[in-house]
Amino acid sequence: MSFDSNIHEKIIIGGTEKGYRLKSSAPAPIRHITVGSFRLRFTIAEKVAIETSADPVVKVLKDDLAASSYIDFENQALLDGLAYYESVGILAPGRIAELTADGTPEEAVNR
Repeated sequence: MSFDSNIHEKIIIGGTEKGYRLKSSAPAPIRHITVGSFRLRFTIAEKVAIETSADPVVKVLKDDLAASSYIDFENQALLDGLAYYESVGILAPGRIAELTADGTPEEAVNR
């Protein structure tokens, strides 16, 4: 196989080209995590606020999350639900970004 700059990178040692290798690719971001992993991202105070809320919308969103087979951070219903939690004061501003940050390998679905 000959050098192809689209898939190879040159190996240079001491200023001298020594060959080439396949480019390393960054791992894809983890955007699907387990329901349990997602629950662990909430603080105790947030969980208590969700559990004790009399708001039926909060209860429906909680039930929907519990019934999910996994959490998909690209799912618009999830993002809308978290925005609702923020609008009623369950989540502080900025928490949605923290809660939906890329998952870790330990949180990933089908590890």
